[in-house]
Amino acid sequence: GLPCPTLPYLIEKTSGFKLTQTRAIVRHLAREHCPVLMGASTDESALADSATDFLFDWWDAFFKTTYADFNGIHKDADMSRHKEAESQCLVGGKRFEEMKGAYLNTKLPHYLNQIVGFMQGAYGVKADTKTPWITRNNLTYADFFLFELLDQNLALDPKCLDDDQYIILREHRSSFMALDEIQDYRSTRFKEEPIHNRYSHFHRGWLSTLSGNK
Repeated sequence: GLPCPTLPYLIEKTSGFKLTQTRAIVRHLAREHCPVLMGASTDESALADSATDFLFDWWDAFFKTTYADFNGIHKDADMSRHKEAESQCLVGGKRFEEMKGAYLNTKLPHYLNQIVGFMQGAYGVKADTKTPWITRNNLTYADFFLFELLDQNLALDPKCLDDDQYIILREHRSSFMALDEIQDYRSTRFKEEPIHNRYSHFHRGWLSTLSGNK
C-alpha cells in the first residue's frame, strides 16, 4: 500500500499517511514537526534544496564505489562476492579497492571543494551571520544530509577532512554533534552499523575487524 514502494518509507502512526523516497520523507518531517528546518525564507529554502540535490549527486558517486560488486548498480558486477545468508558481503576486493582509490583521489576532493565553495559564498550564498551551516544563516534539513555524508566518508577515510581548506566542514560536523537533540539521539538510539546494506563492501565493522578489534 505504499506509493512507489521502496526503502526508506514512512507511515505516520496517527494519520496513517504513507510516503517513500528519502528527500521527500525528510522534507515532510521538517514541514510537519520543525518548519524552521525548511528555511527562514524562500531564498534560504531554495539554497537548502539546491545543496541537497548536489549532496545526492555526491552520494551517488559514493554508492557506486562502496557497492562496487552489486549488479543493482553495476551491470558487470561480480555477485560471487556475496554469500547467501551472510549479513555482509565479503571484505573488499580488487574492483572495490580500484574504485575506492579513484574515488578518494579524484571524486571526493571534487565534491568536498564544491560544497565548501557553496558554503563560503562562491556560488551566490549570502550570509547575514557567520555560522557553520550550509546556508551560512540557519540550520536546515540539508545540514542533516551533509552531516550523514561526511560521517560516512570519514568512516571510509578518517583523514579526508584534515586539510585546512576543509575547516568549515569540520566546524559543521562539530556544531551539528553539539546540538542537544543530536547528543540525546547519539547517546540513546544511535547505532554505528549498518551504514549500507549487505551488498556494500564498506562497513565500520570491517574497519574494526581489520584492525583486530571485534
